[in-house]
Amino acid sequence: MEKIFALLSIALITIAPAFAAEEPTEAGAKVTTVITGQAVDAETLEGEPFATYQIFKGNRENKPVVITITDVDGYFAETISGKG
Repeated sequence: MEKIFALLSIALITIAPAFAAEEPTEAGAKVTTVITGQAVDAETLEGEPFATYQIFKGNRENKPVVITITDVDGYFAETISGKG
């Protein structure tokens, strides 16, 4: 379990810059970010099925905007609205 947590933490750290790299939008335009990836076992490099993951916005580490699970092959995809 610790390996999965460490791996998901690394995955979230790698995708975190996607939140910072928002392109300028017109006033009033809705901003969305799409986050995709795969949770893999550190030893076997196989997808980790049904792993729980959380996505946070900014420095709000006590309030995730998404809590969900990976699919049977360890893949996940989420669309987050707003700046973050």
